[in-house]
Amino acid sequence: MKQALIYSLKIWLTGVFISPVLVKLFWLIIGESSGSNAIGALMLFGGILSIPSVLLLFLSVLILTKQAIEVNSMKLILSLIGVILTYLPIWFLNGREFGLDNFMLNFFIAYTVTVIAGIWFYKLKLL
Repeated sequence: MKQALIYSLKIWLTGVFISPVLVKLFWLIIGESSGSNAIGALMLFGGILSIPSVLLLFLSVLILTKQAIEVNSMKLILSLIGVILTYLPIWFLNGREFGLDNFMLNFFIAYTVTVIAGIWFYKLKLL
């Protein structure tokens, strides 16, 4: 259980701290200035709004690590779960609309990339 929690927290913290930086870099590249100085606020709100997602990720990791599935298959399943869990806070912020405008799409892509990268980067230990 402890390993599943640590693994989930590493992925979550990677997303919370790296994704806003990726969004700001993207905004700098395309010349967008609105909100580009709000990295701290993005980290704070992203962290708070994604607490339910990290709890669900933890439960998913806990359940999957108890199954007789190889690690790469587990990480593939977790990647799909990660995409869904990344979308949930953005969907909530977007007024529960399924379509994303360009602004929200930037966040979704940045968080999805970092979550999936974290899933594959960090070592998943089986229980």
